[in-house]
Amino acid sequence: MPPTRGAVQSREIAMDSEKLEKEKKSFVYNKDDEFYSAPAFCYLLHYRNAAVFCGILEVLLLIVAVLVFLNLQLEKANIRIWFVITLVIFLVFATITTLLMIYGIVTEKPKYMWPLMAFMHIEVTILITSAIASITSMSMGLQATHRLFGLYVSIHKLEKHFGPIWPFNLAILSFFAATIVIWSYIMVRGAYDYLLDKEYFTRKSSIEMVKTIVVNGV
Repeated sequence: MPPTRGAVQSREIAMDSEKLEKEKKSFVYNKDDEFYSAPAFCYLLHYRNAAVFCGILEVLLLIVAVLVFLNLQLEKANIRIWFVITLVIFLVFATITTLLMIYGIVTEKPKYMWPLMAFMHIEVTILITSAIASITSMSMGLQATHRLFGLYVSIHKLEKHFGPIWPFNLAILSFFAATIVIWSYIMVRGAYDYLLDKEYFTRKSSIEMVKTIVVNGV
């Protein structure tokens, strides 16, 4: 007598269950697991090291920006002094939040990483807004450019130094800087999640994670 459909299905389910059980690999939490190597850094650095690198890189780039605008001010490009002061304030905030992040990584206290992540959100918002304003002003003509950027710099001096398409160059720099900040945020967020994982599994050392290989979308 041939087996019924129900018996065949039960046998298939049993075989699938056995197969899945074999594919389950239990492993104990490891802080240096490959899972915590930053993909955005080509897996070359652990998230915690990549976050420190990105924080220092951000501070260095802001220092370069401040020096560039100070140089323009010395060359009488009529950069508004309050604009330079604003950049210096941003540099101070970036330095403080980066130091807090490094302290949080060293002491394994993820809460100290939140100020830098919040500051990065502000940076990206300002940079994207600046890029959009630059492209918009260039497409609308000189009058729009003077109205949008006349409060910050002398438009005539900038055109003399960088040519008539300087808003386009500013937009490129803004998008590039925003990309770097977003890339850095990925590293910092990864380090933050790593510290949360370490805190959780250190408190519950008896917990074992189960890594399941998903086959055919099951």
